[in-house]
Amino acid sequence: MGDTFSRPDDVSKQHQLDNAIPYQDSFEYRNLLECQQRDIIASKTDEDIFRYILRQFPNLKRVVVTPAAHGYLFEPLYRTPMIGSFPYGFIYPIPLGWPKPLPGHQWAVASPWDGDDAVEEDKGLWHGFRIVTKVLAEEKHNVTELILDAHQLNTGINHFALNRGTEEYDNFCDIVRLPGFKKLHLSLIVGFYLAEEYERYDKGYLHDAVCGATDLRQFSVHTDFATNRHSLTIGMHKYTSLFDVFPIDRWQQLTHFGLSNLSFLTFMEGDGNYISLMEDIRDKLDWKHRPLDGRIKILAKIFCYLSYYGRYICVDKEVEEFVYNDGPRPFWLRQRGNSSDVDPGTGVLKDLFNPAWERPNDYSSKRRLAFPRQQ
Repeated sequence: MGDTFSRPDDVSKQHQLDNAIPYQDSFEYRNLLECQQRDIIASKTDEDIFRYILRQFPNLKRVVVTPAAHGYLFEPLYRTPMIGSFPYGFIYPIPLGWPKPLPGHQWAVASPWDGDDAVEEDKGLWHGFRIVTKVLAEEKHNVTELILDAHQLNTGINHFALNRGTEEYDNFCDIVRLPGFKKLHLSLIVGFYLAEEYERYDKGYLHDAVCGATDLRQFSVHTDFATNRHSLTIGMHKYTSLFDVFPIDRWQQLTHFGLSNLSFLTFMEGDGNYISLMEDIRDKLDWKHRPLDGRIKILAKIFCYLSYYGRYICVDKEVEEFVYNDGPRPFWLRQRGNSSDVDPGTGVLKDLFNPAWERPNDYSSKRRLAFPRQQ
């Protein structure tokens, strides 16, 4: 895999760092960008431009809303025209458009969306989401894919925004129910709510919203639920069925179904963990006897302490080997509840922000961050 410290991308980033523009110049340039952004939002120029783009590009199929566009210093996830125009060596605090966890906390705050407790300024933190869903619901277009992706950062769309009766919920429903709509990625934050957090599921808000998306082919959802709960099992009286959350029986054309932070569903008390889940898929569903051309591709990513840097352990190969070929266990149960571990040597390390980056999942020096990432 080569010398970690001499890879072209690391050399390029180090060269920018060595030739960084003066701090005062960076500070003034960043302030200029912030002023321009405030003016654009206040004048609704961004909304007008998005409407114009939809009308000018009738073949546009995908719209992505993400707080992770800037990625990390000198390695953006999306090299947008604005990011591409930054001066060489421009050092700035990476903006995260959606709320991030407070210092000393693992979860972001999901503030009330409507009623007396709602604050319009707080809702403005999801300005891009609100504008995009509003315009897509109002304009004629051919967009068939909506990606609301936190990119595994510990944030997402405020789950209160998808309460029945909010403007955003109505717009969201109108979009996903359009004929031909085929792909939805949804990142949600629930914050530290206990009684309210099941409303999206128990009361069927999310279920009803996507029930009309009968042409859906790819669906994935990510939440912060696992990060703000201990991964413990629950009793039957609190059990929420997957079928109560997602109308899978309505998605007859579905080819991809993804769950990130599966712990938001959790397991019933005394009955289940990730190992037994894989065993049931293999044995009870009898996937091990599927013919080669009928095998479903299983993707398994383990986000742990590495996720702060966008790194994860990919165990796709090991999970498929276990399910289809009676291979060794990819997970081991060593903790109370449903938490499962992956041993060193199992899987490979990959990077959400750099698809070309790959390292062995061991304790070698090759897994280190040659160029430190900071948020």
